[in-house]
Amino acid sequence: MLPHGDREDEEDCGLKISTRIKFPHRLYIQTRMLIESPPPGFEWDPKMNERCDERWFFSFFDVARIFSDDEYDFLELGPKTFQYSDGRSEERYVAIGMLERSRLIVAVVYTIREGRRRIITAHPAPEKQRAAFNAHNGIV
Repeated sequence: MLPHGDREDEEDCGLKISTRIKFPHRLYIQTRMLIESPPPGFEWDPKMNERCDERWFFSFFDVARIFSDDEYDFLELGPKTFQYSDGRSEERYVAIGMLERSRLIVAVVYTIREGRRRIITAHPAPEKQRAAFNAHNGIV
């Protein structure tokens, strides 16, 4: 077993497999395909995607699926105007949806740029947003 925080990487069949120990007695296995581009209609900053994956154990690729979920409708909040320090502004939205594999309800902050959803950040949804999502989808 590797000491806390050490990594071991392997290359196998076109997949890069990284294993990391994040917490005592918990092994986190992360699998990355060689092609890590966003699905059609989406874009994001790769560094922010990696930060989300390291902190919350899900990626922007995972959260992009809430926009096409057949089982539950995502709940959209916004828009809110975000003001940059250089004077520019853009409309930002929050979408609340459920991840397929873990059934975790997440909040996804995004904007529309050149006809694509640009994911800014994502995190587990707070209690009020989870309750709103459940009410929106008739989940008791």
